[in-house]
Amino acid sequence: MQLVRYPVWLWHWADPARDLPWDRARVMPVSPPDRRAKQRAIQAFVSQLGGDGAHPAILSTSVLAHFARPVEVFLV
Repeated sequence: MQLVRYPVWLWHWADPARDLPWDRARVMPVSPPDRRAKQRAIQAFVSQLGGDGAHPAILSTSVLAHFARPVEVFLV
């Protein structure tokens, strides 16, 4: 069995050019229906998307852009 990791917070906290072990990265396509489902799921996390003045949004537009791509990056 092979462990596969999804670096969800990498796009938020790290510099992918510097911090991602590209030799262990695998890129997988995401179908249009799956991309739409993923966007609906992300929109359900209102607390992560919109700040309330006292607490800014956790997921910035640049981070959200990674989740809209037609591929996903996994680490093996």
